[in-house]
Amino acid sequence: MALPFDRSADVNHGSKPIGPGFETNDIAWYRRSIELSQADDQGSMTGWYVFNAMGIFPYSPADPEYIVSVPLFDKIAITLGNGKTFTIVKKSKGTNIDKITIGGKPLEGWFVSYTDMLQGKELDIYLK
Repeated sequence: MALPFDRSADVNHGSKPIGPGFETNDIAWYRRSIELSQADDQGSMTGWYVFNAMGIFPYSPADPEYIVSVPLFDKIAITLGNGKTFTIVKKSKGTNIDKITIGGKPLEGWFVSYTDMLQGKELDIYLK
């Protein structure tokens, strides 16, 4: 008998069917593992999370610019296919963006262009 929240009929992850022998924690773990594996969308959601954790986020997949947000890391260096390195630096501790510079110049607005990234410029995010 399947539980109301059991999705093992959709996808069977593991060697044991879920049923009356499982403890509550086992059911919760099993459910979370299924939901996470099915909700990941073949890596798309993970990719968007990684972008956001770096402090940039593709605002629209069709536009060659990224919206700047507060990164989780102090410094991220991305080696590009052209041999250059695009670097994102969080310059201070805080939760709100005070100012943004790209290549040492103030960024107009909240978007960094793909062209600036390809040139290997440094994106500095100052927080307050």
